[in-house]
Amino acid sequence: MEDTRLLPPLLLIALFLLPASLLCAQNNSSQSGYHIDYSGNEPRFVQRLEWDADEYALHYELEIQVLKNAYETYRIDTAKENFIELSLPPGQYRFNVTTYDLLARRTETSDWMTFTVIAAFQPRIERVAPEAFFMDQKHERILHIAGAHILNDSVIYLKNEEHHIFPLQVINAGDSRVRLIFDDEKLIAGNYNIVIENPGGLNFSYSGFIIGYKKPMDVFMRMALVPAIPIYGEIFDFFGPNIFLLCSTFGFEAISSKRSSFNGGLEVSFTTYMINNVLIPRFNLDEIVMSFTNAETGAFFLDADVNLSFQKRFHNMRSALTFRAGGGLTLFGGYGELEKVDFIVHLNTNVTAIIQLFDIFYLDVGVDCSFYFSDIPFGLIKPRIGFVWQF
Repeated sequence: MEDTRLLPPLLLIALFLLPASLLCAQNNSSQSGYHIDYSGNEPRFVQRLEWDADEYALHYELEIQVLKNAYETYRIDTAKENFIELSLPPGQYRFNVTTYDLLARRTETSDWMTFTVIAAFQPRIERVAPEAFFMDQKHERILHIAGAHILNDSVIYLKNEEHHIFPLQVINAGDSRVRLIFDDEKLIAGNYNIVIENPGGLNFSYSGFIIGYKKPMDVFMRMALVPAIPIYGEIFDFFGPNIFLLCSTFGFEAISSKRSSFNGGLEVSFTTYMINNVLIPRFNLDEIVMSFTNAETGAFFLDADVNLSFQKRFHNMRSALTFRAGGGLTLFGGYGELEKVDFIVHLNTNVTAIIQLFDIFYLDVGVDCSFYFSDIPFGLIKPRIGFVWQF
């Protein structure tokens, strides 16, 4: 969408190179020595020349000369105040001021004072691509703009009521196209205007650019090996602090995509365990043979968990650290000396790190702890290694 107040493509401004005795007027173009008059059908640049006042002056006479091959008189004006406002075409000028006293007698004439009127161009935006930056997508933050009178000196930025976001780099391609490269870490969600400010105060505002999120939640699917190590209870007493490799987990996790210090979410996971002496890694033949004599005792069980998740993200989601805590229900099946089939309650906590491998695929490493409550309570610690897919 475009600014509703369109200006002609070429207007004039005054940039003054004057001695200290010439005061610069304050107006709606700061202290630039000009202002824009919008009272007519078309905006008009009005230059203001100002000089030191003489308390005994009846009026002042200004001679304005323009530089062509040499300076020649362009116009002569009379002013009762110590300034004059006029509209001049582009060019190199100079002027002097002659004071007339209260008796209308010509007194002193000032030195020549030079100034330049340069062309000012009204910028315009016709198209932008993309029309939004989605912060939950891992893309380069490059904004392409096509329009008119986009100059090397143009200042271009994103603006809303609360924020101004300036690009890291501006790459011009002529006066009709430009690329803006933004720092992803400095993006702030909101609706923005794309503002172009040209030298001389002419500007253009293109509304409707969005910085936001394409989806409210990031969804992750994970599969991992979670070798179990008993840490207390009857299972620990029977098997000791050995590692059981045939344990795996599968789950889904939804975490807020909004950028913040920590992102909250929820995980649902299922974990299977097989614990038996035969499954303990051994490197001694006698120990391997002995393990089969104790193979009649073991357990197979399945955990179903619901966990609260708190995730800290780094480097535009190239890596993340996630803390989880929750609990669930376990279907426990023991045999031999552990013979028991029952549903038991457990609590768990874990911390995992994901590291981007390629696009939406991540390596998942971490450690889990689970605490089981039954007539044979026990606990497990579980190193984790696996893969994560982000949707």
